[in-house]
Amino acid sequence: MKKFAMSILTILLFFGTNAQEEEKPMKNTFMGTRFINLHSANVPAKNELQMLIQHRFGDISGGFYDFFGLDYASMRLGFEYGITNDLNLGIGRSSYMKTFDSFVKYRFLTQSSAMPLTLTATVAGSFPTIKDVIPEEYNDFSEKA
Repeated sequence: MKKFAMSILTILLFFGTNAQEEEKPMKNTFMGTRFINLHSANVPAKNELQMLIQHRFGDISGGFYDFFGLDYASMRLGFEYGITNDLNLGIGRSSYMKTFDSFVKYRFLTQSSAMPLTLTATVAGSFPTIKDVIPEEYNDFSEKA
């Protein structure tokens, strides 16, 4: 009888501890808010400001003459700010065509033991400001949208 009672007690303790686990949301699906040149599912925490310096390099097929793409490199300086833990705003400027950009990102779902995925939506726009590249007849502000 003691063995049976010990077996029941062990089973209840084992399953009882598993049933009491909290659903903890997964904080970072990726290491940062960007994945290569694209947005990841992460957003900065509330009141967190991130400064990003990104580099994009040219084609490496030019070899030493083009220093393996470094001669055609462009960079982007950007800032991302967490309005809430699920909403963030960002602005930036790229050396490519002297482009300004901005975005709003909102996280709808956060991955946890009950939810198998994280879902975010991003709305972004950019505005090139380089001079003398666009023909004058198409250089009106309404043509750049």
